[in-house]
Amino acid sequence: MRSSWVPSSSDAPGRGSTDTTLPAVATLVTAGTHEVPFYRLERVVGELAARHVLPAPVLIQTGCAAGETAACPPVTVVDFVEPSVLVQLMSVALFVITHGGPGSIFMALEAGHTPIAVPRSAVHGEHVDDHQSDFVQRMGERCLVHAAPDPGAIGPLLASLSTTRRAQPLESDPIRRSSFIERFAPIADALVRRS
Repeated sequence: MRSSWVPSSSDAPGRGSTDTTLPAVATLVTAGTHEVPFYRLERVVGELAARHVLPAPVLIQTGCAAGETAACPPVTVVDFVEPSVLVQLMSVALFVITHGGPGSIFMALEAGHTPIAVPRSAVHGEHVDDHQSDFVQRMGERCLVHAAPDPGAIGPLLASLSTTRRAQPLESDPIRRSSFIERFAPIADALVRRS
């Protein structure tokens, strides 16, 4: 089923209902909020869900209203989910699969996952350049994501994982968080300098 789902207490015209009930989610997939669809990711996730390779139920957040997956249970496709709700969904999901955007990846890390990260591709018209490929590769080298260079690599990765949840989640201790940020600042700086 496809919908625009924004659980909130205020009405959001054109963006869905005001239902505040969180759905049960075993696999959460986010393509971020970029205005260009990530059809390749949607298709592969839909196929994996249909073959029962992904734990159900599956929620795909596309980031735009133009997604092409004709979802059927156990897959729900939505355009947008409020960030605070996305964090809550990530915290209960067994698997998190995300595009290569730093915001989504760091959100998954904070929610206790080493997510499967799939970069958008400029060649496929999914982004303006391939900065996500560089970022996902570097995060993978540091074992902070399960790097999937393209959506077709998700299936083999899933075969080797029982979950993307980390045994030791990041702690909210300010000193640890500061250390976390200090370790990742050079990664982000290096990527920006390469542009």
